[in-house]
Amino acid sequence: TLTATVTTMVWARYDKTDIPRRIWLYFAIGLWLWVIAEITWGYLNVTQGEVSEGVADIFWMTAYIFFAYALFIQYQILAQPSRQDVLVRAALTALGLLALYFLVYRVLSMGAAVEDRLGVAINSFYPVGDLFLAVVAIWLIRHFSGGAFARPWLGLLVFSFTDILYAWIESSGIYAWTVDNADLWTALFDASYLVAYLLLGLGILSQWVFLKYGLRPSTPQQ
Repeated sequence: TLTATVTTMVWARYDKTDIPRRIWLYFAIGLWLWVIAEITWGYLNVTQGEVSEGVADIFWMTAYIFFAYALFIQYQILAQPSRQDVLVRAALTALGLLALYFLVYRVLSMGAAVEDRLGVAINSFYPVGDLFLAVVAIWLIRHFSGGAFARPWLGLLVFSFTDILYAWIESSGIYAWTVDNADLWTALFDASYLVAYLLLGLGILSQWVFLKYGLRPSTPQQ
């Protein structure tokens, strides 16, 4: 919730005519969808116990559409590609992600029962979506040379890699095993997920601070 709130604050700092305002609008919508997903999952976990794939995943997966569109706008601002370049790269990206999705699905579905295939299909989406976000975040970080504008995307990169790791741990059954055995690793896995959210929020907060106060002078004022 904090990360989504800070992102909304960044969006509000821009004037209605500023193009970056659109980036932060869609990014904020994606994060609020994640908030809804987390609340939904938490409610089902408390009331029903083990939560299977369902309503919460709709919000989680829909959020990636808004993230992708926000990153697409940022890419257009920075690269200023022609319409043909956009179409070609979008098609190649879509084909690459689709091929990767089927590869991940094939790996995760090995040994899975027929009735579990829907869950495998849903869980195969997250590593692919996170990898896409991570690759774009790396490109943005390199473009901004690690400056103030790179910090939100650095936070996104950390979160993406953590989410990929978390998805693998959960799909492999390691997470369920640690929960059943009350293992210390459960707390570490959950803590790493929270830390990733925190780093993402701090990266976005730094953007808000930059927009509100600007860069501090490198040398003391005389």
